Amino acid sequence: MLQSLATAKLVAIAEADPVNRAAAGRLAPTCTLFEDFQDLLRSGAIDAVVICLPPHLHAASAIAAFQARLHVYVEKPLAPSMHEGAAVVSAWQAAGTIGMMGFNFRFHPQVRAVRAHLERHAIGRMLAVRGSFTILPHAIPGWKQHRSLGGGCSSISRRTTSTLCATSSANRSFRHSPRPDRWQQRVTMQPYS
Repeated sequence: MLQSLATAKLVAIAEADPVNRAAAGRLAPTCTLFEDFQDLLRSGAIDAVVICLPPHLHAASAIAAFQARLHVYVEKPLAPSMHEGAAVVSAWQAAGTIGMMGFNFRFHPQVRAVRAHLERHAIGRMLAVRGSFTILPHAIPGWKQHRSLGGGCSSISRRTTSTLCATSSANRSFRHSPRPDRWQQRVTMQPYS
């Protein structure tokens, strides 16, 4: 996705593992490589970060980046707990920078087409939305198998994922209004109930 942005340029990579860091350097030879992400944040060479670490590292990394006054894109889930998610949101609000979570399918052409139809009221009144995401079977990384590392937390991520994306106009939720014959659309920064 970043490659499609004309104004984005990958300038640095932080990777603790020396083998992975060397591989990243071969893929992005013009980038400065860092062993410690804190050194990258202090370098002053960047405006924004993409956090694509195992989920148990998301909150601390995002908070550190916001404290450095950087724009942050963090993969989901935001954090493995509501408490950590709330701390990330507080850091984002204090930083005054852009924060976004990895809901890449919002930008998929099919999703954009559906959104356009809805905005034009071309498909009638919406009563409910339900979706699912599936992928072909593949090897599951170790961190995805352990809740303490952020894996196995789909129920947590459903509650926390809306918080950081609130800077995006695509972050809308549909909630049932007090009158069962009406649905209302509203932008929310509150965790889903």
